[in-house]
Amino acid sequence: MTKKVLIFHNIASSYYKNCVFQAFYELYHDVKVVHLAETRGIRSWKFDRSELGYPNEMLFPGNLDRVPRFLMVKAVLNILRSEKPDIVYVGGYSYLSYWVALVWSKLNGKVFISEIDSNRFDHVRSGWKEAIKKVFARSCDVVVTYGKTSKEYVRDLGVAEDKIVIKPNVTTTKHFDSSPRELPELLKSKNNLLYVGRLSFEKNIELLLRAYSAAKKETNDNRYSLIIIGDGPEETRLRALVTSECIPDVVFIGFVEKQDLAKYYVNSTVFILPSTSEPWGLVVNEAMMCGLPVIVSTHCGCSQDLVNNNGYTFEPDDLDVLKRILVSYILNKENIELQRQQSLSIIESYTPENVAQVLSGLMVKFK
Repeated sequence: MTKKVLIFHNIASSYYKNCVFQAFYELYHDVKVVHLAETRGIRSWKFDRSELGYPNEMLFPGNLDRVPRFLMVKAVLNILRSEKPDIVYVGGYSYLSYWVALVWSKLNGKVFISEIDSNRFDHVRSGWKEAIKKVFARSCDVVVTYGKTSKEYVRDLGVAEDKIVIKPNVTTTKHFDSSPRELPELLKSKNNLLYVGRLSFEKNIELLLRAYSAAKKETNDNRYSLIIIGDGPEETRLRALVTSECIPDVVFIGFVEKQDLAKYYVNSTVFILPSTSEPWGLVVNEAMMCGLPVIVSTHCGCSQDLVNNNGYTFEPDDLDVLKRILVSYILNKENIELQRQQSLSIIESYTPENVAQVLSGLMVKFK
């Protein structure tokens, strides 16, 4: 007999998490997902709740950041009392609701599992916050992490090795594969270096622009362009920087819906994620599924797991190293095909179905 699992997740409009929940439900049926709210202010993706094919409940419509805490706590307690789960699984530690679920689980003798995707590069760590986080992490029966970088951080919080489970962070092949796709006409004349993500400070796009500019000057090459996809608070400043510094062949595309991204990936030469803070970096998964070599900052949680002979890592404050990596791609394309194949090989196992296997195996341990 399986244990009843109640999963608390922050928002319903998390496309990749929903793919994982669907795969988990198809393998382990006694599960329900409770979304605290529909979305958050930073999200731009379109959301259709009818696509959620697993048992679910959304506590509040609209923006999670606007829900009063006392109402959220009340709603979480009500659903815990009504559902009476054997296992409570929460998606982190940063919401008061997750702490409420922890206390309820301990008082009622239930198994409590938290998914912690943080790493030591995420934020400036203050002493009192880390102390509180340690209390939370050590109180969990199991802590689920995304990969090697987050596992190191969880160990630093004092969680025993036998209580840590690595769950790959995954995308889905629904929109991403290496099949040929038509590219917009304005991008066809160049070999494209690609960035996809929010245009925000921690994404470190200014360093990418400056490294790209330096690489263009060093190689005196006009065959390459830098494509930047996304929107966010840094967009105006970054566009102004490109203009004031006269950085050539930079194209800002703006926000692109997920189903339309693959045409940019498959028509690019290499993907770059230069973030100073990134719990994982699912855009790297997307790029690799489309057969791209990747250049990834060491502060991205995926760097230790996904970059292995299919690209390069670099320290996010080292402009010169990033410039030299870009120069190597511009001047020498001999290794690109080998790196493409390596990306496809590495990412092959990063699927919702494999994550569902990990989660299902974890739950059956608590019979």
